Amino acid sequence: MVVMLNALVKPKFCLKEPSEELQKKLTLSLSECENQEFKEIRCGYCNFPIAVVSLSTTGILWVKCQKCKAEFPINPAYFYRTKGYRRATPFIISFSTTE
Repeated sequence: MVVMLNALVKPKFCLKEPSEELQKKLTLSLSECENQEFKEIRCGYCNFPIAVVSLSTTGILWVKCQKCKAEFPINPAYFYRTKGYRRATPFIISFSTTE
């Protein structure tokens, strides 16, 4: 039984059909990531998009930029953006006691 995958982007060419076991693994992986949030990581040298990772990804990724050909390791934890909170400005009231 051949199950066609619902990939987001179809491959341009296929050297051989994936085995049934591999198709099950790919389908399971696809179903697990349906509710995940993803972010794009860009090259630090040319700002070209190099990877898309889930917010729960940990560890080191070794990436190669397709545009400038730079290769470097990336820790996704350093690329998380946190919401910046400003410290409240003090509310100062000056009273004039001279009449």
